Amino acid sequence: NITSIKMDAFKEQQRMLKHWWFMMLPAVFGITILLLVTKQTEADGILVAIPIAIIGLVFLLFGLITLHTKVDEKGITIQFKPFMFKVKHIPWKEVAQAKVVKYDPLFEYGGWGYRKGWKKKKMAYNIYGSEGLEILLHDETKLMLGTQKPAQLNTYLQYLKQKYHLQAIEACIS
Repeated sequence: NITSIKMDAFKEQQRMLKHWWFMMLPAVFGITILLLVTKQTEADGILVAIPIAIIGLVFLLFGLITLHTKVDEKGITIQFKPFMFKVKHIPWKEVAQAKVVKYDPLFEYGGWGYRKGWKKKKMAYNIYGSEGLEILLHDETKLMLGTQKPAQLNTYLQYLKQKYHLQAIEACIS
C-alpha cells in the first residue's frame, strides 16, 4: 500500500545543456583568442571573433534553459527559465486528466523547448527525451511536461490518486 509511504512532492529540474557542454566553452574561447593573436589583419580578427562570440553566446543561453516541475497534493507547478518569469501553478481542480506517457516531441509538438502544438490548445514544456506528464485541463487545453523520471513521477501520481482520491490521475504509463 503506497499510501503508507510519506511522499511530500515530486520535483524535477532539467537543464538544456549537460555539464560536459560547458567544458566546450573554454575551448571555443581559447580558439578565439588563439585566432585573434595570430590574425594577419584587423579585418581577419573581426571575421573570426564575431561568429565564435555568437556561438559562445548561444551556448550560454542554452546553459540557462531549465525546466522546473513540481507535483504535489495541491497541483502541478511549472517554470521554464529563462522564458517564463512567473511560476505557473495548475490546481488539481482544473485538471481533467493526468498521466505519464511516451510521445513524439518532434511530430506532436514540433521539437523540444517551449512549444505550441499544431492545434492551438496544445503546449509542451520539454528539454529532451520522449516521456512526459500529459495533462488535459477542463477547458480542453493539453499540456505536455517532459520528464527524465517517468517511473518516479508515475509512482508519485499513484500515491496522490490513492491518498487524495484524485480522479484525474490515470493508472499507468501508456
